[in-house]
Amino acid sequence: MPLAPNGTAPYAPASTVISLIERARTRGLPSPITKDVLQRSGISESLLPRTLQTLQLLELIADDGTWTQNLEILRSAPESEYQARLADIVRSVYEDIFKFVDPNKDSPTAIRDAFRSYTPHGQQERMIPLFMALCKAAGIVEGESTIRKPREHNQTKKFQKRPITSKTDLQLPKKQSPSSNNLPAPLAGLLSALPPEGSGWSQESRDRFLTTFGTLLDFCFPIRNTEPEVEQEEELA
Repeated sequence: MPLAPNGTAPYAPASTVISLIERARTRGLPSPITKDVLQRSGISESLLPRTLQTLQLLELIADDGTWTQNLEILRSAPESEYQARLADIVRSVYEDIFKFVDPNKDSPTAIRDAFRSYTPHGQQERMIPLFMALCKAAGIVEGESTIRKPREHNQTKKFQKRPITSKTDLQLPKKQSPSSNNLPAPLAGLLSALPPEGSGWSQESRDRFLTTFGTLLDFCFPIRNTEPEVEQEEELA
């Protein structure tokens, strides 16, 4: 069933979902797909519940974990047809969202507003990067430059020079965590899904993360034809 307004929307990390679809296509996944299957496939324990729920909401597995026809279609689709089949599923599941926004044209603010009625409300910032990554993977969003952000005032505001008065001024700022570094919510959400430091991950998971990171980076910071004028600071003697 398509997502319903005021209902639950999927919010698992996009890299996790896309890597599982690719794994089903290339290496296979047991049916039913359970938490144990996901964990043995490299999914961290903290992500197991939301990943299972996301696969169900995307109509890729049934409530008991068995493959749906959608997942079988994606598994068996020739490479030349894969994007079109995935696009059919994404448009069907997110039918209500597509009634109000076109992710290939509308601003991030408009897309964010389209998700405001979905639950859990505290996870809405995670729903959007998953939606956008699926649209990108399905070819619905064709180019980074077509995604428009709201017009910002004073885009060409120049940096003000300030004289260096002490050694303190020369010190580099302390490293900040993603949550305290004013990162856009989609990027912060993706970075929060990284495995714990030192735990490691598979090459496939790393590649999927980098692909999704690039998509979200272009979504949050679209490539412009021209860049605002920035006054260069004086070089230190």
